Amino acid sequence: GDPAVGVKVDERLRAHPTLRLHPLDAPLLGLAHEIGARQMLRGADALYAATATIVPAQLVTWDNELVARAGGVTPDEWLAANA
Repeated sequence: GDPAVGVKVDERLRAHPTLRLHPLDAPLLGLAHEIGARQMLRGADALYAATATIVPAQLVTWDNELVARAGGVTPDEWLAANA
């Protein structure tokens, strides 16, 4: 409920040395559209799946649809496999 807290969190996240931001450019949006249609994912979920594909990175999520349809794994599964 406090906008100042949101701004502070954003600043801290952006300053984190391991955070990589990816622009919503035409190639990413095109891939998200393709993945979303093929895997029957909603807009934001398709963007997450497309970003994981482009990076490439394992998609770690609590979202059951991303696990079932986009090859995501839960944090517990990821931790067990990468301990």
